[in-house]
Amino acid sequence: MNTATRVDPLSDPESTFLEPRFLLGNIGLSHDEKVKVLLDWRQDLIELATASQENMPRKRGTSNVATRLKAVTDALIELGYKFP
Repeated sequence: MNTATRVDPLSDPESTFLEPRFLLGNIGLSHDEKVKVLLDWRQDLIELATASQENMPRKRGTSNVATRLKAVTDALIELGYKFP
């Protein structure tokens, strides 16, 4: 019997969607789900950038964190999200 746990693809959006524009085009997600996933993705990138600045890289390289963070932020703006 296979007892492997299934991972929710939205818990690691970068692996699931590769780029935020692919998430935006996903018709299986509601507007609110897309915003939540993008906000979580953005927070992960902010934490990765912080860890990198503290010389403590996490699981992925940090060479293009700023570029990915901008793409995620742009996707949120495209969805009409207003940052606090």
